[in-house]
Amino acid sequence: MDVPLVESTRAWLAPDSAQHDPDFPPAVGSQFRYVIKFRNIGKHPAVHAAFYEERAGDTPHINLRDWNVQKSWSLVFSGVSNETCEGRVPGEKTSVIYPSESLRTYSVDTNYVIPEAVFQKSKILYVEGCMAYTSFGKIRYEGYCFFLHPEPDGVPLDQWKFATCPAGNFSKDKD
Repeated sequence: MDVPLVESTRAWLAPDSAQHDPDFPPAVGSQFRYVIKFRNIGKHPAVHAAFYEERAGDTPHINLRDWNVQKSWSLVFSGVSNETCEGRVPGEKTSVIYPSESLRTYSVDTNYVIPEAVFQKSKILYVEGCMAYTSFGKIRYEGYCFFLHPEPDGVPLDQWKFATCPAGNFSKDKD
């Protein structure tokens, strides 16, 4: 099979963004739930698509009040490594994701309870996950990482928006 042809027409799942689950607004002390928006930007269906959320957590202690956040988010996430695709395989009885310009969503429940430190801006909440699927008989992975961007004092937690992490986002094929 012509490799450039396969690569140019394969399925390609693309994580677009994260948002709060509208049915479960975030609050300090509550279990965290969120929604991932994605689409298949390729030309073929992604078959046996499976979604794995491995981690919702927070960064090591930092003091954003004494630090110019605009300097570099990469410093905050320097110790974060997305390994959520390790050992994962697409599912046999799971979704087929057809190519589309429209965003699709899936909801993620976590065991993570939002600590006061996130609201106080001494920790940053982030989520990592993996999309595993098959295209042209090859197993493919899309890793994502999003973080809850701290807002100015007085802005409720449910109005904070997600941003893409400076690390932990990738696309790779199974070896």
